Amino acid sequence: IDYINILSVAEKDTAYAAIAKTLNNAGKKDSMRVYFLSLFKKYLYDPNSPLRSEEYYIPVLKYIISSDRSDSTDVVRAKFDLDMALKNRVGDKAANIKYTLSSGATGTLYSIKKEYTIILFYNPGCEACAEVIAHMKRSPVLNIGLQSNLISILAFYPDADIKIWREHISDIPEKWINGYDKEGVIDKKRLYDLKAIPTLYLLDKEHKVILKDASINIIERYLKDNNPMIFVR
Repeated sequence: IDYINILSVAEKDTAYAAIAKTLNNAGKKDSMRVYFLSLFKKYLYDPNSPLRSEEYYIPVLKYIISSDRSDSTDVVRAKFDLDMALKNRVGDKAANIKYTLSSGATGTLYSIKKEYTIILFYNPGCEACAEVIAHMKRSPVLNIGLQSNLISILAFYPDADIKIWREHISDIPEKWINGYDKEGVIDKKRLYDLKAIPTLYLLDKEHKVILKDASINIIERYLKDNNPMIFVR
């Protein structure tokens, strides 16, 4: 855990090289190789890990793919996971999303013109989603941002059961954009890696990813730390 925490304060290239070196050294013995791979997956890739970092799991996936000790099943799985990890990375422009509102009107992510956009991928009736939505509703940072017209929140339902989505429309505040994926594009084209729901992204005004698969607490902290004259502390 201490090692993973240190990665976050290192230059990315340095962190990547350190992870690769650790795995290459551990790989000299099968039992240690398996052990270290399981630890990296547990802490960096498990959706429930508070230390999860898809970015730092990328060199782990590359190691699995390139290692002559990986079996074919592990390589196929790692290639898929790597393909998903490389989508919508921090600094990249997020994939566009077409959403449909309850009225039948449509819009796109790229049509949102605010200083910041928060995307909340959620499922109605999901307990974890309800907790995050409740937190966001009472967040002073988000509410000030919404009132100041600096933030837009896109609550996006990516699944197919529209009936349950309509039954829970009132769960989402009117100031948010509440849409669903009418054409099922997110799932069909795997535009976003949704290992777990809810999943949150923070984008800048050019729709570039600032934070990927981040907790709402981290998003609030970023907004406060980077906008001290606008958001309350």
